Amino acid sequence: MDTLSELISILNDNESKDFKLYLKQKNKRNDVKNIELFSILKTDDINRLKKLYGSDKNKDAYHSLRKRLYESLILFLSNKTFEKNNSEAHEALRLLVVSKFLLENNLHKPAFKCLQKAEKISEKLEQHSLLHEILQTKLQYAFLNDKEKLEDLTDKIIKNQELLNKETRLNMAYAVLRQAFKNTQTNGEIINLT
Repeated sequence: MDTLSELISILNDNESKDFKLYLKQKNKRNDVKNIELFSILKTDDINRLKKLYGSDKNKDAYHSLRKRLYESLILFLSNKTFEKNNSEAHEALRLLVVSKFLLENNLHKPAFKCLQKAEKISEKLEQHSLLHEILQTKLQYAFLNDKEKLEDLTDKIIKNQELLNKETRLNMAYAVLRQAFKNTQTNGEIINLT
Protein backbone atom coordinates (compact mmCIF):
# COMPACT_ATOMS: atom_id res chain seq x y z
CA MET A 1 0.00 0.00 0.00
CA ASP A 2 1.38 3.41 -0.94
CA THR A 3 1.53 6.39 1.42
CA LEU A 4 -1.49 8.17 -0.02
CA SER A 5 -3.67 5.06 0.31
CA GLU A 6 -2.41 4.54 3.87
CA LEU A 7 -3.37 8.10 4.79
CA ILE A 8 -6.80 7.69 3.22
CA SER A 9 -7.35 4.42 5.09
CA ILE A 10 -7.02 6.10 8.50
CA LEU A 11 -9.97 8.42 7.80
CA ASN A 12 -13.32 7.37 9.19
CA ASP A 13 -16.56 8.04 7.28
CA ASN A 14 -17.17 11.46 8.83
CA GLU A 15 -13.60 12.55 8.20
CA SER A 16 -13.88 11.35 4.59
CA LYS A 17 -17.02 13.45 4.11
CA ASP A 18 -15.29 16.45 5.71
CA PHE A 19 -12.27 15.97 3.46
CA LYS A 20 -14.45 15.83 0.34
CA LEU A 21 -16.15 19.04 1.45
CA TYR A 22 -12.71 20.58 2.09
CA LEU A 23 -11.61 19.62 -1.43
CA LYS A 24 -14.83 20.96 -2.93
CA GLN A 25 -14.29 24.33 -1.23
CA LYS A 26 -10.63 24.37 -2.25
CA ASN A 27 -11.30 23.57 -5.93
CA LYS A 28 -11.50 26.63 -8.13
CA ARG A 29 -12.58 24.73 -11.25
CA ASN A 30 -15.35 22.20 -11.78
CA ASP A 31 -13.30 19.74 -13.83
CA VAL A 32 -10.82 18.87 -11.05
CA LYS A 33 -10.64 15.14 -10.44
CA ASN A 34 -9.23 15.12 -6.90
CA ILE A 35 -12.54 14.17 -5.24
CA GLU A 36 -13.04 11.38 -7.76
CA LEU A 37 -9.50 10.08 -7.18
CA PHE A 38 -10.05 10.22 -3.42
CA SER A 39 -13.24 8.14 -3.76
CA ILE A 40 -11.50 5.64 -6.00
CA LEU A 41 -8.59 5.22 -3.59
CA LYS A 42 -10.95 5.02 -0.60
CA THR A 43 -12.89 2.14 -2.19
CA ASP A 44 -9.81 0.63 -3.85
CA ASP A 45 -11.67 0.38 -7.19
CA ILE A 46 -8.98 -0.48 -9.76
CA ASN A 47 -11.37 -0.40 -12.74
CA ARG A 48 -12.48 3.15 -12.01
CA LEU A 49 -8.85 4.13 -11.47
CA LYS A 50 -7.95 2.94 -14.98
CA LYS A 51 -10.81 5.00 -16.44
CA LEU A 52 -9.77 8.18 -14.61
CA TYR A 53 -6.79 8.74 -16.89
CA GLY A 54 -7.01 6.17 -19.66
CA SER A 55 -4.00 6.70 -21.89
CA ASP A 56 -0.33 6.47 -21.11
CA LYS A 57 0.02 10.14 -22.12
CA ASN A 58 -1.89 11.12 -19.01
CA LYS A 59 0.46 9.43 -16.51
CA ASP A 60 2.06 12.77 -15.64
CA ALA A 61 -1.36 14.33 -15.04
CA TYR A 62 -2.34 11.36 -12.85
CA HIS A 63 0.83 11.63 -10.75
CA SER A 64 0.39 15.39 -10.41
CA LEU A 65 -3.18 14.82 -9.24
CA ARG A 66 -1.99 12.23 -6.69
CA LYS A 67 0.64 14.66 -5.40
CA ARG A 68 -1.89 17.48 -5.02
CA LEU A 69 -4.33 15.13 -3.28
CA TYR A 70 -1.58 13.98 -0.91
CA GLU A 71 -0.63 17.58 -0.05
CA SER A 72 -4.28 18.52 0.49
CA LEU A 73 -4.78 15.50 2.73
CA ILE A 74 -1.72 16.38 4.84
CA LEU A 75 -2.98 19.94 5.24
CA PHE A 76 -6.48 18.71 6.10
CA LEU A 77 -5.11 16.27 8.72
CA SER A 78 -2.93 18.93 10.30
CA ASN A 79 -5.89 21.30 10.57
CA LYS A 80 -8.07 18.51 12.03
CA THR A 81 -5.38 17.59 14.55
CA PHE A 82 -5.13 21.17 15.73
CA GLU A 83 -8.91 21.45 16.00
CA LYS A 84 -9.25 18.25 18.02
CA ASN A 85 -6.22 18.62 20.24
CA ASN A 86 -6.86 20.99 23.11
CA SER A 87 -3.74 20.13 25.06
CA GLU A 88 -1.80 22.86 26.76
CA ALA A 89 1.19 22.32 24.47
CA HIS A 90 -0.99 23.00 21.45
CA GLU A 91 -2.43 26.02 23.22
CA ALA A 92 1.09 27.40 23.67
CA LEU A 93 1.86 26.74 20.02
CA ARG A 94 -1.34 28.50 18.94
CA LEU A 95 -0.42 31.47 21.12
CA LEU A 96 3.02 31.61 19.52
CA VAL A 97 1.56 31.57 16.01
CA VAL A 98 -0.98 34.26 16.90
CA SER A 99 1.66 36.41 18.57
CA LYS A 100 3.87 36.29 15.47
CA PHE A 101 0.89 37.33 13.37
CA LEU A 102 0.14 40.19 15.76
CA LEU A 103 3.76 41.35 15.81
CA GLU A 104 3.88 41.39 12.02
CA ASN A 105 0.75 43.56 12.08
CA ASN A 106 2.15 46.02 14.65
CA LEU A 107 -0.14 44.91 17.49
CA HIS A 108 2.67 44.64 20.03
CA LYS A 109 0.84 44.73 23.34
CA PRO A 110 -1.50 41.75 22.73
CA ALA A 111 1.34 39.90 20.99
CA PHE A 112 3.59 40.12 24.04
CA LYS A 113 0.71 39.04 26.27
CA CYS A 114 0.25 35.95 24.10
CA LEU A 115 3.98 35.26 24.17
CA GLN A 116 4.08 35.60 27.96
CA LYS A 117 1.19 33.18 28.37
CA ALA A 118 2.77 30.72 25.91
CA GLU A 119 6.08 30.97 27.78
CA LYS A 120 4.44 30.12 31.11
CA ILE A 121 2.64 27.11 29.62
CA SER A 122 5.82 25.84 27.95
CA GLU A 123 7.87 26.22 31.14
CA LYS A 124 5.24 24.37 33.15
CA LEU A 125 5.13 21.51 30.63
CA GLU A 126 8.92 21.51 30.19
CA GLN A 127 8.50 21.91 26.43
CA HIS A 128 12.02 23.22 25.87
CA SER A 129 11.96 23.27 22.06
CA LEU A 130 8.70 25.23 22.02
CA LEU A 131 10.00 27.51 24.76
CA HIS A 132 13.13 28.08 22.65
CA GLU A 133 10.98 29.28 19.75
CA ILE A 134 8.95 31.53 22.05
CA LEU A 135 12.06 33.07 23.61
CA GLN A 136 13.64 33.57 20.19
CA THR A 137 10.53 35.43 19.07
CA LYS A 138 10.64 37.60 22.18
CA LEU A 139 14.32 38.30 21.51
CA GLN A 140 13.66 39.19 17.88
CA TYR A 141 11.09 41.79 18.95
CA ALA A 142 12.70 42.79 22.28
CA PHE A 143 13.23 46.34 21.07
CA LEU A 144 9.42 46.76 21.06
CA ASN A 145 8.87 45.46 24.60
CA ASP A 146 9.72 47.81 27.46
CA LYS A 147 8.35 45.45 30.13
CA GLU A 148 11.07 42.79 29.85
CA LYS A 149 14.76 43.45 30.37
CA LEU A 150 17.04 42.15 27.66
CA GLU A 151 19.44 40.70 30.27
CA ASP A 152 16.64 38.66 31.86
CA LEU A 153 15.55 37.40 28.46
CA THR A 154 19.07 36.33 27.47
CA ASP A 155 19.47 34.53 30.82
CA LYS A 156 16.24 32.62 30.16
CA ILE A 157 17.46 31.70 26.69
CA ILE A 158 20.80 30.39 27.98
CA LYS A 159 19.14 28.38 30.76
CA ASN A 160 16.58 26.91 28.36
CA GLN A 161 19.31 26.12 25.82
CA GLU A 162 21.13 24.05 28.45
CA LEU A 163 17.94 22.15 29.27
CA LEU A 164 17.23 21.65 25.57
CA ASN A 165 20.75 20.23 25.07
CA LYS A 166 20.25 17.81 27.98
CA GLU A 167 16.92 16.70 26.52
CA THR A 168 18.54 16.20 23.11
CA ARG A 169 21.34 14.06 24.57
CA LEU A 170 18.76 11.98 26.44
CA ASN A 171 16.78 11.47 23.22
CA MET A 172 19.95 10.44 21.40
CA ALA A 173 20.77 7.86 24.09
CA TYR A 174 17.21 6.54 23.93
CA ALA A 175 17.43 6.24 20.12
CA VAL A 176 20.69 4.26 20.40
CA LEU A 177 19.12 1.90 22.94
CA ARG A 178 15.99 1.40 20.83
CA GLN A 179 18.10 0.70 17.73
CA ALA A 180 20.23 -1.81 19.66
CA PHE A 181 17.09 -3.47 21.01
CA LYS A 182 15.63 -3.67 17.50
CA ASN A 183 18.86 -5.20 16.13
CA THR A 184 18.83 -7.74 18.95
CA GLN A 185 15.24 -8.72 18.21
CA THR A 186 15.47 -8.85 14.41
CA ASN A 187 19.02 -10.06 13.84
CA GLY A 188 19.81 -11.77 17.10
CA GLU A 189 22.80 -9.50 17.56
CA ILE A 190 24.21 -9.16 21.02
CA ILE A 191 25.45 -5.67 21.61
CA ASN A 192 27.60 -4.43 24.45
CA LEU A 193 25.64 -1.42 25.69
CA THR A 194 28.37 -0.19 27.99
